[in-house]
Amino acid sequence: MFGNPGRDIVSFAENKKNDIGLIVIGSRGHSRAGEMLLGSVSYTVVHKSKKPVMIIK
Repeated sequence: MFGNPGRDIVSFAENKKNDIGLIVIGSRGHSRAGEMLLGSVSYTVVHKSKKPVMIIK
């Protein structure tokens, strides 16, 4: 796999061909200060998506 998983998830969810009403994603953080509570993928999804996002811890 290659690419940016967070942006790929957002792109897929916001594609009008897909009937996505809510993004559910897990939380896991090990890196930078801004991502201490969220992993980098969930951080990207929460901040880039126009769809509602539910974080499961």
